[in-house]
Amino acid sequence: MKRKFSTRIIAGIATSAVLAVGSLSFTAINAIADEAVSYYGLSADGTVISGTVTDYTKIVSYDTAWGIAGKESWYVADGIFNIYTTNPLDLKGNVNVILKNGAEVIVSHGIAGTDATITFYSESESASGVIGFIGATGDDGRWGMTDSGPDMTKGEDGKDAVNVSSFTVAGGTVTVIGGDGGKGGGAGYGTNYDTNESYYGVGGDGGNGSVAITDNTKVYLNGGRLNVTAGRGGN
Repeated sequence: MKRKFSTRIIAGIATSAVLAVGSLSFTAINAIADEAVSYYGLSADGTVISGTVTDYTKIVSYDTAWGIAGKESWYVADGIFNIYTTNPLDLKGNVNVILKNGAEVIVSHGIAGTDATITFYSESESASGVIGFIGATGDDGRWGMTDSGPDMTKGEDGKDAVNVSSFTVAGGTVTVIGGDGGKGGGAGYGTNYDTNESYYGVGGDGGNGSVAITDNTKVYLNGGRLNVTAGRGGN
């Protein structure tokens, strides 16, 4: 006697098989995405701080902000690249940055977040990751608009590189450089054709170089290395 199978039963079996395969695939993808990253650093009293994180954001060249207000977050710097923004990178909440070995990252317009904190860790005790924050250069002054008048404008002052609530280096190498001042405006000049004499104005002053880290930023160097340089004045 031949048995008959209901089309409903066959369809149900097929659906269950698809769901089972889908679940396995989704689990495998998540396992790859949640790759653990190690971190290493020192506390203020020299105690080693180490562990691994799986919930993090990878830093990329088009970042404009790090962190979430009122929350702690982790970021990983991996690779060699620049982050170029029009304004300082917007920092929020309590941000932790892991510098993987071999990483070289430059944040070209610095960071700002007066209510935010940032802490740097290396990937391991034998750290080789580097990150740098550079303040923006001030705009150059305008050239004189008259034959000989001293109406040339001063170069704009450079911008701060770091302006946050607290800045802690627990591991890795961090470099901070203040923005350079802009060049002073060039002198206007002209000629009196009746006397064939030339007239020259006075050029504008160069802008002031900026501090690397603002006074309201609390700085803690627990481990690793911190290099700080003020910006240069404009010509």
